[in-house]
Amino acid sequence: MATGPYIIHKSSQFCAAVRSNVDFDNSVRKRIREVTFCFNGVAMDTLPPRLNLKSLSTAVNAACQQFREKGVKYLINKQDVNRARKELRGQFYSQASEGDFKTCENSIAESSTFDVRLLDAAGFRWDEERVTDYELYRCKKNVILDKKRKRRHKEKGTDNKEWEQFINQKLLEVWRRPVDSSGLYEYKVFGTFYDINARSFYNIQVDNEYRAVWDQFALKLDVVDLDPMSGSEVLHWVTKFPYPLRNRDYVFVRRGQVDQQSMTMVLISRATTHPLCPENSDHVRVQSYNSRMVILPHRTFDEDGFDFVLSYFDDPKTNFPSYCMNVLTSSNLPTFINTLHSAAAGLSQQDQKCLAERQEMVNH
Repeated sequence: MATGPYIIHKSSQFCAAVRSNVDFDNSVRKRIREVTFCFNGVAMDTLPPRLNLKSLSTAVNAACQQFREKGVKYLINKQDVNRARKELRGQFYSQASEGDFKTCENSIAESSTFDVRLLDAAGFRWDEERVTDYELYRCKKNVILDKKRKRRHKEKGTDNKEWEQFINQKLLEVWRRPVDSSGLYEYKVFGTFYDINARSFYNIQVDNEYRAVWDQFALKLDVVDLDPMSGSEVLHWVTKFPYPLRNRDYVFVRRGQVDQQSMTMVLISRATTHPLCPENSDHVRVQSYNSRMVILPHRTFDEDGFDFVLSYFDDPKTNFPSYCMNVLTSSNLPTFINTLHSAAAGLSQQDQKCLAERQEMVNH
């Protein structure tokens, strides 16, 4: 006798019945495997070998009800976590003084009721892996230094042995420096847009659901874990690579911040390991990755016009010669920036409102 999930996944009758209850999308296909079916008041892990439309519709209704209950429970738990995170952040800012972020953060971590031992048992230590407020602060400070260095390097010409100008366009400059003798480079991107606003540019990068719409190479982008203290997230990202190369996957910590006081947006990501995302043979795990972006609006977050500075490095573990990688980077990087621009520009007013409401729900 075949198992219930197999019958449901393959049955055209199920497809017809479930459309009257929920949208039959990919997420439902995955979650249907977790459903417990109930016939005549008896819970079953498998379906009967013979099904008519009436019994199948009964199973569908039971499945849909379980989906709804799980969704409500998930939203309630998420609101509780975000409320606790907001309280902890409020404690931090009430005690923090400029230039002493690290000391204050440590004192809050010591006084918090957050049980670190539970995290140790899970194999992941948020106290070591989270993106701290001090890192966000230093990232914004470093942008000022980066702009000064860029001007100084341009005045000195190309004699600088550390950073060299790699791409020079009207509204986009890319600088790079070698990381080691392997031919890998760290990049700094300086860009300006006048026809889109900073909030849209930021939202398309932090909204995981919308990224699946505009990023044709993103095969998967799921939140694996969430830190209630800082709001840092662990994400599992699978990205498509051209044939015959295997697809790459990333496990990284990410945290974003919209700072009304300094009128900046910051987004920091860096590679990590997590027990819920072990390596497998389906993908090549990228273990060296970090990205830091600062967005500086010309006037406000919602008015068109802003500058951004992006620093990043990753080792995709390819065996291409360095000159081939240089050619690929010189073409792919501007293309990716243009894709970000198009995604932000393509947001309708309704889409922007939905994204803003979703971000507000996450923050509160």
